[in-house]
Amino acid sequence: LRAVGAFLVSSETKKGVVQYICIDSQAGGPCRIANPWNREELVVTDLTTKKSKPLEIERILEFPTVKGHVYRVAPKKFRRPRKSERITSSPRQRPRVYKGPKYLTHDRQQPRVSSRLGL
Repeated sequence: LRAVGAFLVSSETKKGVVQYICIDSQAGGPCRIANPWNREELVVTDLTTKKSKPLEIERILEFPTVKGHVYRVAPKKFRRPRKSERITSSPRQRPRVYKGPKYLTHDRQQPRVSSRLGL
């Protein structure tokens, strides 16, 4: 999601609870987000420099950002998923081929339509 102030924002929820908010600052400047957590201790982590600092618990969270850096806002108790929990994928051996709409016949001809109006 692109947000005001040149931020790209992504998040993950589990059972209706926000796990973290990831913010990519494309221009730098202050970042303000609504706090989706109640009264939990929060930490903002600069994933580019690996530095963390606590945030004050308020309805609107605000912290400075640097152009090109990526930040993660999460509860202090946030746990990164284990390797076994991460989504993995493998490249396709062959690309998918578009075969047209399902109503077409095998020889790719349109189905016949009666020209009679039936009046």
